Amino acid sequence: MTLLDVRNLRMYYQTQTGLVKAVDNVSMELDSGESLGLAGESGCGKSSLAYSIMQLLPPAANIVGGNVYFKGTDLLRKSAREMRDIRWKNVAIVFQGAMNALNPVFEIGEQIAEAILMHENVTEEEALDRCAKLFEMVGLDPGRIHNYPHEFSGGMRQRAMIAMALACNPDLVIADEPTTALDVTIQAQILKLMQKLQKDLGLSLILITHDLSVIAETCDKTAIMYAGRIAELADVVSVYKDPIHPYTTGLVGAIPSMVKAERKKLTSIPGIPPDLVNPPTGCRFHPRCPYAQDICTREEPGFDEIEPGRFVHCHFAEQLKGELKLDLE
Repeated sequence: MTLLDVRNLRMYYQTQTGLVKAVDNVSMELDSGESLGLAGESGCGKSSLAYSIMQLLPPAANIVGGNVYFKGTDLLRKSAREMRDIRWKNVAIVFQGAMNALNPVFEIGEQIAEAILMHENVTEEEALDRCAKLFEMVGLDPGRIHNYPHEFSGGMRQRAMIAMALACNPDLVIADEPTTALDVTIQAQILKLMQKLQKDLGLSLILITHDLSVIAETCDKTAIMYAGRIAELADVVSVYKDPIHPYTTGLVGAIPSMVKAERKKLTSIPGIPPDLVNPPTGCRFHPRCPYAQDICTREEPGFDEIEPGRFVHCHFAEQLKGELKLDLE
């Protein structure tokens, strides 16, 4: 069953230099219990898409079109008060940078209990008891719910943020770069924890990252974003083993091989990401695309379903099928 259905979403930032088209005509679906990895270069609109779904936007940001259906209800038609009731109870987020997301002057357990007390008719003691159980669930000592953020390591703070996201048993959790600034060992522990909780609790998960290997390890399907739009959306194996969009092909082709005999010079994508105040006409990737033709400079391609469940934003998607295949075994 479809839990989240984003249709033609557009969100722009008003700046002194003009409108930044951070999210521009984005569509995607997420089923109950499914996990989606959202990947792309820095500044491509990944986090902006997440905060648009959550309605957690700064004053300079405006949603100018589209729909965000959650369980069939359009969140963009909800009032600020109605969205406060939905956040954490139905849709929760693990913010990027756990140290900045936690208030340094309040105990961590107190901060988690606040969300529980806001959404449920429980006493403060009952809320703190649940905090202790959440700590245990994410691998933290329940006896430390009265600690302050500075008393936790980076990995422990991130576990606490995950506990906070799970406090009200949401249907959907959005994790925005949950392993930022963590070392590789702790990163692996956090990802395994999130994967386990997602399966055990039946959550739907949107994982935002610039690391394709994180998505390959954790998610069911992948959406590759470029310049405010989704370039390709499909199941993880299809995207990694047989990428179609030239941008996806470039990203996957830059993944180093772990097999010594197959090691070769890494490829790169020429050029730089476009200015989202004044993006290129037609396909936004055409200035960097090795397959670009005249139509790419004039007309925006459709986001077409070329296979069941596989969508590609490219004029020549059918011709590019099978252009790059990788052995992921």
